[in-house]
Amino acid sequence: MLGDHHLWRKTYAYEGSARIPLIIKPPAQDGRPVKTVSRAVAIQDIMPTILDMLGLAIPATVDGISMKGLLQGKPANTREFVHGEHSTCYSEEQEMQYITDGRFKYIWFPLLGTEQFFDLRTDLSESADLADHPEWQEEVAVWRRLLVEVLEQRNLGLTDGGKLVSQAGKPFIISPHYQTRLESSSFDWHRWESR
Repeated sequence: MLGDHHLWRKTYAYEGSARIPLIIKPPAQDGRPVKTVSRAVAIQDIMPTILDMLGLAIPATVDGISMKGLLQGKPANTREFVHGEHSTCYSEEQEMQYITDGRFKYIWFPLLGTEQFFDLRTDLSESADLADHPEWQEEVAVWRRLLVEVLEQRNLGLTDGGKLVSQAGKPFIISPHYQTRLESSSFDWHRWESR
C-alpha cells in the first residue's frame, strides 16, 4: 500500500494493493499499434491466453478466460467483474470480499459486518466511500447482489436467502484440509506452540 489509506501491506482490496496493471507486448513482427483496453481481467486469465495464442487446448478446469480476442481487437468472451478476497491475517478488518469491474468497486468486510463502495471513474484513490450515500443505494445494492451470487456457490455461511451474513463473533472458517496439512508438515507445530 505504500501509505495509501495509512496502510503498509498488500492485504486490502484497495487499488494500491489489489490492482495489477496487465501489460502484454506482442512480438515485434506483429505490427499492431499499442492500445489500451479497459476490461476486467485477472491473473488467472494469463495461462489460458497463452494456451489459446499457441493453439493449444484450454483445460475445462481452468478458471481463467482467454484474452486472445481482446488482444486481436475482436469481440471477446470476457468477465463482467473480478472477485477478490483476503482472509484475516493481522486483524479482523483485513478479511474482505470484493468485486470490481475497474469502474466501480464493492468491498464487504464479513467480520466487521460493514461495506464500502467506490466510483473508481472519479475516485481512483478510493477516498470517498459511497456505501452510505442515499443517492448511491441502488448501485450499491446491484453490486451487493453480485457478490452474494458469487459467495452463494461456496455454501460457507457467508450468505443466506440472497443476503450477506455478518461473520462478526463467529469462529474463523478454516480449510477442511487444515488438520491433514498440519500433520503432514515437517515443521514441529506442537513445539512451536509450547514456546
